[in-house]
Amino acid sequence: MPLTLRIQSYRKQALDAAVERRFDRLGGTIGRASESDLHLPDPAKYISRTHARIDYVDGRFTLVDLGSNPSWVNDQPLGTGKSAVLADGDRLTVGDYVLEVAVDEAPPAPVPLFAPGHPFDQPTQPEPEYVTPVDPLSGASILDTGADLAAPGAYDPLGLNLLGQEDAAAGPDGYRGSEPDHVPPQHAAFGAAADPPPTAVEEIPPVAPPAVPAGQFLIPDDYDPLADLLAPRAQPAIPAPIDVPKATATPATDGDSELIQALLRGLGVPDLELDRPPAQTAELVGAMLREATAGTMAVLLARAMTKRESRLELTVLGAQANNPLKFFPDAESALAQMLTNAMAGYMAPSKAYASAFDDLKAHEMAVIAGMRAALAGVLARFDPALVERGMEPEGVMDKMLSSSRKAKLWDRMVELYGEIVREAEDDFQRLFGERFSAAYEDQIARLNQKTDK
Repeated sequence: MPLTLRIQSYRKQALDAAVERRFDRLGGTIGRASESDLHLPDPAKYISRTHARIDYVDGRFTLVDLGSNPSWVNDQPLGTGKSAVLADGDRLTVGDYVLEVAVDEAPPAPVPLFAPGHPFDQPTQPEPEYVTPVDPLSGASILDTGADLAAPGAYDPLGLNLLGQEDAAAGPDGYRGSEPDHVPPQHAAFGAAADPPPTAVEEIPPVAPPAVPAGQFLIPDDYDPLADLLAPRAQPAIPAPIDVPKATATPATDGDSELIQALLRGLGVPDLELDRPPAQTAELVGAMLREATAGTMAVLLARAMTKRESRLELTVLGAQANNPLKFFPDAESALAQMLTNAMAGYMAPSKAYASAFDDLKAHEMAVIAGMRAALAGVLARFDPALVERGMEPEGVMDKMLSSSRKAKLWDRMVELYGEIVREAEDDFQRLFGERFSAAYEDQIARLNQKTDK
């Protein structure tokens, strides 16, 4: 009864190729490390090197959480050291990965290929019976050339009657051979119907050839046998040209003109002169709007992923003033909401776009501030004063030999560098995320204050 973990999506995007891992009763590990049984690459280091373990206990598979960040089973967090029983169809979330759990049940007992007396068996076809002209009880051998070959009714494959035997049953159709026209009684139901007797065909009197006037086929005296060869060939008739009416552009109606003028006013170019038909113009503007909407929603999704990885507060759905560009799954559904206002509690289209772009501009500024703060925090750990403060008090030899003191300081720097690298691999959030998040939120708050003023 193996268990299969199949990756459904990464950062809410489906993978191009299916990735899955089967676990047997020996279990296995899940994590960022390449030696894990299920390797989940994670550049952000949110997933631990050994994030979770699959165990098989008492006939059931369990997930044991081992990472510094929790694993989620059916949208419920576990936590380090906790475990949960996995069942077929469960949904497992590890970092930005969403996995599906599939547990294969024991295969059913094989069905025998030949089940005697099965009500749906195909009926067996009886062996064909071959009729031989030789009587098996007559004692004659097939090698005996004189074995009743001239007997009445003997089988003559060609029907030539080479032995001169008259067959009374042959009737007038002697050319058909001497094979009897009856079948055994047990095959009477399957025998072919006898041919109907031939009907008399009335003879058609021959048609007399038409009378030919005398002298019709005589060769004239002035006949030239080369006249037909030397005569000029007749030129094929050139068909008269057909006038095909040229397609003319359908003139715009008054209603179309009003719609185009309204569209241009909405675009902010009311005096623009268009050389396209109104239908083409409307379709072009619609395609442009769809691409712009899809691109805006993609950038907003990337912003949300950055905030999630940095443990920042995410935008939640409220009772009013919700942005459809943030909460609808695709551009088509967002456009449908903004054009029809089918659901209450969402922003108007113009306000939704303006709010989205304001959030993206603030996000860019806050990311820069967060990166500066995170980098400053890492560099501060290499401050020579802090490094020397962590050393042992200066001894007599250190005072006499300054090179010995410098060597110890260098060793401490190497040790500190190794600590920072390990922290970056094991817990990126603690090393960089805390300072980044604090600076990010502070920058957003200041930008909001300026906007309110």
